[in-house]
Amino acid sequence: MSSDIFNFQYIKSKAYREIERLVKYETLMDKLNAVDSAINAAISVYHIMDWQHQESYSHIKTKPHEICKNSNNNSLKILHYMANYSKHAKVSCQLYWGDALPKINNNVECIVLESGEQICTENGAPMVTESSYLHVYFGEFRALELLNFSIEYILSGEIYCPISGIS
Repeated sequence: MSSDIFNFQYIKSKAYREIERLVKYETLMDKLNAVDSAINAAISVYHIMDWQHQESYSHIKTKPHEICKNSNNNSLKILHYMANYSKHAKVSCQLYWGDALPKINNNVECIVLESGEQICTENGAPMVTESSYLHVYFGEFRALELLNFSIEYILSGEIYCPISGIS
């Protein structure tokens, strides 16, 4: 990989790929990979702000960290939390004081025969009903919804409006 692969378009595409992986692993009810994808997506979406700032808003002196710090938007603060707590043992500047730790909310109903035997796939995984689900949450917020909202909000440039005077 050349050093020019790391740019705004690459980071934005990576964030969307991670969100797609989250959807895939929630659908497959794969807890570990769903959580990993949610965390990776949060980190990538958070870093879009830095790349976007560098590419399009470098004339604005306020950095993405300060935007999150001064924002009333909890989604941005949770992204900051995920991006920093996932890589540092101790974070000196905590912006979000609620619970943002990844959690699983699931309802898995296995298909069972009258004999009580579970029906499994060829590879031994239990077959589940259509009403079964698995969702990753960051605290009380469903990760997929938070990530989709955040990426669109960041890409809209609205996060810079109060700072630049744009309305």
